Amino acid sequence: MTEPMLRRELGKWDLTAIGINQVIGSAIFLLPADVARHIGPWGPAAFLLVGLASLLIALCFAEVGSRFDRTGGPYLPARAAYGGFIGFEVGWMMWFTRMASQASVSNGLALALAFYWPALAAGWSRIT
Repeated sequence: MTEPMLRRELGKWDLTAIGINQVIGSAIFLLPADVARHIGPWGPAAFLLVGLASLLIALCFAEVGSRFDRTGGPYLPARAAYGGFIGFEVGWMMWFTRMASQASVSNGLALALAFYWPALAAGWSRIT
């Protein structure tokens, strides 16, 4: 009997889940109360409209990405269309948004854990 091995590949559904996670992030856990407070019963419709807009943007990225056979994310088509300087800026903005999204997820985790452990809502763990 062979031992199970760690699979070192990502399939179609793995990449889909990663993409959904990057789009949704922690906002889906933090925003519903604020949305309900501001727009009331129209909140679910607002989420559906924003989801549709996000889907359209993702489809645009998929179409542009299908034109290139190398990796590079948004940097590659930006460089091809607008030159090296714009490609460089897009690459750095992509890096910055990834770091900011990690900070957002960390902030959301601290807010969620503060519900169970109120000491996390103030002090050194919540630098504002």
